[in-house]
Amino acid sequence: MRIKTSLPIGLLAIAFLLSGCGSPTRTSKDQEVQPRGVPPIHMPWQASGLTERQAAAHLLGRFTFGARPGDVDRVVTMGLNAWMEEQLRGLPENPLLMHLLDSLPSVSLSNAEIAARYPTRAFIKKEMRADPRYTREIAYADSTGGEKREFRPLIRQYMEEHAYRPESELVEDLRAQKLFRAVLSTNQLQEVLTDFWTNHFNVSVTNARARPFVQTFERDAIRPNEFGKFRTMLEATARHPAMLYYLNNAESVAEEGTVTTVSYHRGFVPRYPARANSERKGKTGLNENYARELMELHTLGVDGGYTQTDVTEVARAFTGWTVYPLGPSDKQREQIDRILSDPRRHPGFVRQGDFLFRAGQHDARPKQILGESFPPGGGIEEGERVLDMLANYPSTATFISRELAARFVADTPSVNLVNHLSAVFMRTGGDLQAIIIAMVESPEFWSNAALREKIKSPFELVVSSLRALNATIANPRGMINWVGRMGEPLYACVPPTGYPDRGSAWINTGSILNRMNFGLRLAIGEISGVQYDPVSLNGGYEPESTEAALRIYADLLLPGRDVTETIRLLTPAVHDPKYAARIQEAANAQEAGDEPVPHGGRWNRRAEPSVSLRSIIGLLLGSPEFQRR
Repeated sequence: MRIKTSLPIGLLAIAFLLSGCGSPTRTSKDQEVQPRGVPPIHMPWQASGLTERQAAAHLLGRFTFGARPGDVDRVVTMGLNAWMEEQLRGLPENPLLMHLLDSLPSVSLSNAEIAARYPTRAFIKKEMRADPRYTREIAYADSTGGEKREFRPLIRQYMEEHAYRPESELVEDLRAQKLFRAVLSTNQLQEVLTDFWTNHFNVSVTNARARPFVQTFERDAIRPNEFGKFRTMLEATARHPAMLYYLNNAESVAEEGTVTTVSYHRGFVPRYPARANSERKGKTGLNENYARELMELHTLGVDGGYTQTDVTEVARAFTGWTVYPLGPSDKQREQIDRILSDPRRHPGFVRQGDFLFRAGQHDARPKQILGESFPPGGGIEEGERVLDMLANYPSTATFISRELAARFVADTPSVNLVNHLSAVFMRTGGDLQAIIIAMVESPEFWSNAALREKIKSPFELVVSSLRALNATIANPRGMINWVGRMGEPLYACVPPTGYPDRGSAWINTGSILNRMNFGLRLAIGEISGVQYDPVSLNGGYEPESTEAALRIYADLLLPGRDVTETIRLLTPAVHDPKYAARIQEAANAQEAGDEPVPHGGRWNRRAEPSVSLRSIIGLLLGSPEFQRR
């Protein structure tokens, strides 16, 4: 259905697109951050003809989730080099953030505690079948092919009796902590890198088995390793339950009849041949999902020089890499503990935390991977050797360098920059801090072509708006819903590719209306759980006129930028009392038939008839310039 919009809205949307926003060419609770060693940094921003204030705005735009009021001035005062060194070194964390994280029940739990407190619905029903009080009801539910409405209160009753919590609480806490950290953390560089690497090693809450452990995946596999060696992070992700479940490696075992590590070391070779997975009558076998994504998405890249044979061989090298049994009462755990206690009878088994290597399920036949030979009889060291190879492969250096440059410099980074970062990667053994420093010290980062070239994702737009307004968040749900509504539901990217990091993926006419709608709703107070004081942003002074308000708040919300074009573009709109209503009507027409908006139904049509200060702020948040970082 064609969407009819008023002329001013259409013109603003066209201006948005013409401005280049859509161009594809443009385990325990958090502890205080431990300071990291950082060499002196020298950033060549002067060579690009930037003022120090412009350079500070650019630096904040790329390595934070947006400048807060006064941030640009603070960076200028302390010096750009000093600010970057401080972010790399690590700062004491914001006490308010720590308080908010403490309020989220699941953030500090271990994987075992999560599995015990948030069991799956299938596990709960299994327990209820063994409870005489519920046997009849469970049998009835099974006979009818599912859960009837009257059965659900019984499940809730059983969960309350055993202090079980719903899995939905895990996802709510996971998303809330991400929003809180991004808005409030003093270590903004770490938060931006966490967003990058969690997306790079994507695991999704849409996967039922991985869902409970996405929280600890980010906390334990990603966060501690963002300034270390890539190889360390790679193995941390490979061993984590969330990744093992998400890409099915937890079920990947040697094919039936295959020599395993245990049988090899016992001198026993099965006499019957291995059979294809499809012939095994539902039994598990070799699964190539992790091996394929490990090379295509995590390391080498799709053109990294591997073949389908390499995928199969790598999958064989990772057979037996699985999860130590977790859950409230798991008989498999007792069996595994007995095996681990008797290494003579069961050689090669390894448990490290929640990771388990089952030597009896590892394909111990010889392998040939990326031109290197693996002799027969191997065990867990085969997967570790593969990680060593991939982490030090030139294709990996190029792929990771290109992805980092695309995130922090330009959608299509220059070949010179990618080659330079790749060389640093190879020279330092994949030192991620060294790569960040090399990037920020490069001329390409400060070039005029890179300025304002990146478009904010929906999450970046939401967080940067909250930071720019110095807003307080009483309840994060409304803002989280808006991130999803604009196309980026947090931790819910189904394919392992993660969300795109290109402006062309986020900007089209429909998304522009949605972004303008979001800016206005936030500014006038139509999103629950968020508050800000527009007058305090200007030091307690309210502008004397509409023109003055537009000019003053353009400078406040877009510090260090030339706001001339933004003021010219928005001047007709701020003089039109019906402009905000027209934007909402266009957005409502666009979403007709979709799910209701997160809070308060459609736009509040009792809004003030005149153009208020809050409306002017909303127009600025929805402007093309604010969409850039």
